[in-house]
Amino acid sequence: MASMTNEELDAVAEAPADECEMEQVLRDLFDLIGGSFPDRETCEVPTDDFQDQLTAFVGCQVRTFEEAGLMTGNRGIVLTVRGGRQFQITVVG
Repeated sequence: MASMTNEELDAVAEAPADECEMEQVLRDLFDLIGGSFPDRETCEVPTDDFQDQLTAFVGCQVRTFEEAGLMTGNRGIVLTVRGGRQFQITVVG
């Protein structure tokens, strides 16, 4: 896959702007992975908007809480999207 410049990435899709958008993107992503879309036989992605949301993750940085140096006993990941916005996703079992 060829590399895209930041300008090309920005033209394709915006990174999630806030917690509400990130929550919806993650819900859609896990729905897709889990096969809970209505058309399981074709595995088609339901909308172009969802593909744009996934494209927003191109070039993002993913680190565990430990790798990011967070002072917490919790487990999780820190997702840094283009533009530097960070989201902390805590894993609770």
